Order: sequence, then structure tokens, then C-alpha cells
Amino acid sequence: MSHRYRVVAFPTARNPIVDTLEQGKRRHHVHGFGEVDVTELRRRMHALGELPGGAPSLTAYLVWCLGQALGEFPEIQAFRRGRKLYLFEDVDVSTIVERETADGLKMPVTKIVRGANRLDYAAVHAQIRDAQRVQMNGISLGDGKEARMARRFARLPRWVRALVWWKMRRNPVFAKSMIGTANVTAVGMFGAKGGWAMGPSIWPISLLVGGMLKRPAVVEDRVEIREFLALTMAIDHETVDGAPAARFATRLVELIETGEGLPPVPERAEG
Repeated sequence: MSHRYRVVAFPTARNPIVDTLEQGKRRHHVHGFGEVDVTELRRRMHALGELPGGAPSLTAYLVWCLGQALGEFPEIQAFRRGRKLYLFEDVDVSTIVERETADGLKMPVTKIVRGANRLDYAAVHAQIRDAQRVQMNGISLGDGKEARMARRFARLPRWVRALVWWKMRRNPVFAKSMIGTANVTAVGMFGAKGGWAMGPSIWPISLLVGGMLKRPAVVEDRVEIREFLALTMAIDHETVDGAPAARFATRLVELIETGEGLPPVPERAEG
């Protein structure tokens, strides 16, 4: 029997992830699990061909759809402070891109799409693709103000980081500037199987993207092979009740399943 092992340093870049897991326990989310028929969406995205920056991004489209739906239902992304709710006009969607650091460590890096409700799909796609290509600088993307703040924050002692989180809980405007108002986490992009994702969240609303599978479904009294995407929605029950959450979810699913915002695929002429 061998008891050999090695000890390595805990990556500083993971400190914000640990913080997020701890802070996520403070929110009282309810979770909804469902499947979305993305057959039409996939057809439209395939028909688009190459866009600037690469192939059309499914994650970018989900970010766009979430932004549009929250623009119509701003109460879903409300931040609570005591007896007050902060309803922001802009939807700032945080999402994750996986990048490799200089020492070969693969890390999830946050990209916040600001004002996603005011953008078209092409603009969101461009921001996501840029985030996948821009130079890694330590644990963040590029060398802008937000990137420099992220690097400094990760290196702070835990008790100092806790003070920053305390300020975010007390100041919704500051929280929005730091983490955005909503989140899309595409767990399914790292695997090809079906299944739902679930985890703690620091946002009022999170969309966790699971796997995609083909299976038979009835469409207009015909059985067809369709593509279904597993989605998990986490909504803060302190600020939102079931009925408005259901209306929001219905609108979000409608946007995704119809491929809204993408050009329709011309029907093939018969004969």
C-alpha cells in the first residue's frame, strides 16, 4: 500500500470562487428544472454561418435571451436592502469563460455583459468571443479597470474580502457594479451528455445550463427527433413569488424556443 502524495499551493485565483460559494448560502433561492426544445434555435444558428469572432455562441444567445426577458420583468433581478427593493433598468449578465493561466491552470473567468437588454445578439456574441480570445492577465481578462480590481481582490486576505462582500450586501448599486444583476453558467458546454446543473448563487436570478440530448417528441401530431436543452433556474424567493417567476420563465422559454432575434431559416421550395 502506498501513501505517497504531494502538496501544492492553493491557487489564489480560486479565492473569489470560495467566497462566492460562501455568500451564495445567504440567498434563499428556489430552483426550477426544465427542458427547452432548441431544435429551431439550432437550425437558425447553423444557418447564420460564421460570425465575426467565430461560430455563433449558444451561451451568448442564452445571455441575450435572459437580458431581454429581464428587461420585460425587472422585478426578477431585484436586489433587496431591508424594506427596499432596487429595480435596475439595465440587465448586467455575468457569465463564465474557461481560460488557461500562464502556469497551465484552467480557470473559470467572469465576463459581465453590461446592458444585455439593450444589445442585439451579434453584440453579445462579439463580447463573449472577445473574452475567449483576449490575453489572460493573472486571473482576469485584459488590463481594464474591472480586470485590475479582480486581480487585487483575489490577493486580499479573507477578512478584507469579507468586508467587500459585506458592502455588496449593504449597497445594491455597488453589488451591481461588481457582479452584475444576473448570471448564466453553462456547465453543459464541458460535456456532451444530458443532465441538470445546480449550485449556490450570489445573484437574484441565475440560469444554469445543463446538457443537450436528442429524443423523440410529438410536434403537430407527428413524432420527430428534437433537441432538448436542460435548464435550471434559480430565483431569489425573498423578492419574487411563484406566479411572476412562472410568467418570467414562460417568456424566457418562448424567446429561446422560437429563436427570437435571429433571422428565420428560409423554407425549401417544394417540387
